[in-house]
Amino acid sequence: MCYQSKNAQTENISKTTFPKGYYVVCFVFAMFAFSSTSFSQADSSKVKKDTTVVTHSPARATLMSTVLPGLGQFYNKKYWKIPIVYAGLGLTVYFAITNYQQYSIYKDAYRLRTDGDTTTIDNRFSRYSDASVLSAKNYYQRNYELSCIIGVLVYLLNIIDASVDANLFDFNINEDISMNISPTSNYSLLSQKASYTGIKFSLKF
Repeated sequence: MCYQSKNAQTENISKTTFPKGYYVVCFVFAMFAFSSTSFSQADSSKVKKDTTVVTHSPARATLMSTVLPGLGQFYNKKYWKIPIVYAGLGLTVYFAITNYQQYSIYKDAYRLRTDGDTTTIDNRFSRYSDASVLSAKNYYQRNYELSCIIGVLVYLLNIIDASVDANLFDFNINEDISMNISPTSNYSLLSQKASYTGIKFSLKF
């Protein structure tokens, strides 16, 4: 009976199950959450706060996104972020389930191969060596664990994003933005001459 090489067998079993779109969605979600956090840190001193009346509650937004992902974004009126939240969570759940199913199949197959009973061999993988089945089992186990970790990160980013947007909900943005360009010089009355001349740029926002 002819067997494939170990590398060829492993390659046939362990095929990549993560499409590029999975990483793109996670990357986009991480970027908009990170940018919101950075914006909050840079401009927190400019946020207009009302000590008497609370118009928008960051605690409520955080709690809502903790209980139900995307609900805090709805409360903050950032509706366009809700599909991104659920796309990220949906993909991680899908790949976690898929990889766990494959991991269970190869785990059982490897267990039957190594239990010492020749009558319990799984015929579905009879053309693969024990090492190839073990490699496939470990491969899908790693993918399952990675999917769980990414899912937790997406869930946490959903909470952080809701909290940051709620803190910036009443951010005072001045729409009066203008730029002025004028010549400038340092003229001395004593020497009756300018030590330097140039152009001054003024930006108002």
